[in-house]
Formats: sequence, C-alpha cells, structure tokens
Amino acid sequence: RCLSHIMKNAKDLCKKRLEKHYKFGMHVFGLLACSSNLKDFDGIILSATVVFKSPCSGPEVQKHLQNLKLLINQTGNGDDEEK
Repeated sequence: RCLSHIMKNAKDLCKKRLEKHYKFGMHVFGLLACSSNLKDFDGIILSATVVFKSPCSGPEVQKHLQNLKLLINQTGNGDDEEK
C-alpha cells in the first residue's frame, strides 16, 4: 500500500480509538511513516505501545510520552495541543 492509503487508515483508526487524542495519534503515525531506520521505528513502536496500552499513568508511561512529544517537536510538526 502507498503511504496515502496507510495514513487514511491511520486517520480512521485514530478517530475511532483515540477520539480525545486524535492529533497526537496522527503525529505518532507520522513519526512511524517518516522513520528512516528500524531502530528509530522500533523505539517509536515501543513508546507508543507503552503510552496507548497502559491502563494507568506512571513514571514509565510519562517517560515514553515525553519521548514521543520530543520526537514530534523535533520534526517540526508538533503543536501545543497535547501539553
């Protein structure tokens, strides 16, 4: 599939599963799409899994959330919505 189809599916998924955090979810998918190597991709997958699948917040979740926010801001695509 081409990237536009993948991002369309990501949009639908984020709207369905991450209603309150739609933009953040889309930024995370964007990070995955723009990954230039498997090490970066794996790190994003790990952080996203911890953040989105944890039943409650804690130090580990906060660490991975900050990691994702930092990566999003480094790409120049972040906004202040998710602070």
